[in-house]
Amino acid sequence: MRRLLVVDQRHELHDWVLTELRAAGFDLLTEPDDDLFEAAVAPVDSMIELPECARAVPVVAVAPVDDPDPELSLRAAIEGAVQCVNEASVALAVEIALAPDAPSLTEQRRRARIQALEAIARQNAGVSGRRVHLTRLERRPVREVIAPAPTAESRLSACTQRQRDLLAIIEREGSVANAARALGTTRSSVYAALRRIAHRAGLRDSGDLLRLLDVR
Repeated sequence: MRRLLVVDQRHELHDWVLTELRAAGFDLLTEPDDDLFEAAVAPVDSMIELPECARAVPVVAVAPVDDPDPELSLRAAIEGAVQCVNEASVALAVEIALAPDAPSLTEQRRRARIQALEAIARQNAGVSGRRVHLTRLERRPVREVIAPAPTAESRLSACTQRQRDLLAIIEREGSVANAARALGTTRSSVYAALRRIAHRAGLRDSGDLLRLLDVR
């Protein structure tokens, strides 16, 4: 079952939203004690309370209104959300963010900012339905900051004990698929955890992390 972190300390989300997420096949976590989750959901006002481990997975922000205000969407995007939607659209938004053909997390976040800025520009110009081109932002290359480190040990020194335990299991089992079976979870959940570890270690993605561990 896919795991989803719900950050809602103020209890802003209605119970039926959580029921729909469970019906969509998500196992809901309310505490980030377990690193094996694939995405996160949070009301817009709770985005600033996201734990650091949630910032390496797609985050869907939930607006308190049916039609999120563009400025609200931009605020959510600045905090790292890939989408800002109303409660009725949360499950679908998470499915889209986790789809096999979904863009990278960096690209999803960039698109969320562009869409929010375009909506604000249309609103200010009084133009409805017409696309506003934000040329400089759209063409600006995304820069990945990779922290230099000479050895695997130094790269992984910032990992938590739970993350190091996961890496040890993967090394022992020899593959992500075998590790997922040993842990009783899905491959996608393990890969989501690996993306967070890679982010913490200053690596580009989970593939670089697996190569560092010499695991295929």
